[in-house]
Amino acid sequence: MSPWSRARLLEEAIARGIRAFDAAPAYGNGLAEVELGKVTRGLRASVEINTKVGIPIRIYPAWARFGFPAFRALDMVTAGHRQRYRRRDFRARTIVESLDRSLLRLRTDYVDNLFLHEPLQPFVPAEVEEIDECVAQLLRQGKIRAFGIAGPVRYWAGPAGVGPASVIQCPMSDLQLPEVVAAATGSPFILYGTHRAFAEAHARIPGSYSTFLAERMAALPRARFIVGTNTVANLKNLTD
Repeated sequence: MSPWSRARLLEEAIARGIRAFDAAPAYGNGLAEVELGKVTRGLRASVEINTKVGIPIRIYPAWARFGFPAFRALDMVTAGHRQRYRRRDFRARTIVESLDRSLLRLRTDYVDNLFLHEPLQPFVPAEVEEIDECVAQLLRQGKIRAFGIAGPVRYWAGPAGVGPASVIQCPMSDLQLPEVVAAATGSPFILYGTHRAFAEAHARIPGSYSTFLAERMAALPRARFIVGTNTVANLKNLTD
């Protein structure tokens, strides 16, 4: 997608009443945050913006949005690119630095939810304590409104639980797992998936796409849904 296509998609989403957006430095190597910040500038009071921390991905310069395929192709032939996605860094210093850079790209001074991006193992008590202290500081500073963990259940379910998270985000494909149902009915919860994943689930149930989503939300009143798409046609299918 070109920068103009991405802007058009975001503008169409806002025009159709969508007011919550999920981003991360790892999405487009920072460029997803850049695009979102440009479109939501001046609308901050009326939109929810979430981002994540923890994957030490290389961040592209903002002007790379005009040549993203070339940057990504170059990255894909380097050994370090894939290795970065297999590492996590949830140290307090890293969380603060990553968030500050995200805020600059998003053109805002706070995010509504900050998520740890797909932890690969349960937290040990020392990690939980360090993250708790960091989160408390960010809340006091007003840089975040809430804190959570994002990723498949297998990444965060375990003896240590979900540590300091107050909001959980996991893929729609985990919806049938007991841990997900318990979290979605007992605490703030966000299910995410691509438009295709939701469409495949919808194909087995009569009715319109938007009705299907409404029924899923009614069944899990404390849950919300994030649907990822890169086309205006799919966006219209979600909201019509």
